[in-house]
Amino acid sequence: MALIYEEKNKERNRVIQNELQEELKGLKFHLRVLEEAVKCLPKDQDQIITWIYFENKTRIEISRKLFISENTLHRRKRQSIKALSELISIIL
Repeated sequence: MALIYEEKNKERNRVIQNELQEELKGLKFHLRVLEEAVKCLPKDQDQIITWIYFENKTRIEISRKLFISENTLHRRKRQSIKALSELISIIL
């Protein structure tokens, strides 16, 4: 009985591992698409997206680097996300 239980556990673990590997492949693909789309943005939008989402810089840090107000940064971030969304929809 213990052997049957152990075999069922092993099979379940294999199925779960295969599912996770497939999900990871999908995530890697989407990450590559996102990276390519960010590269296609104009330089200022690329920087904002990169600093906020990939380098975890604060709004204050970014505002100071760009010599703009936080409100202006917020507006540019929205514009950058919109442009990025449009690029991704074209790529996919």
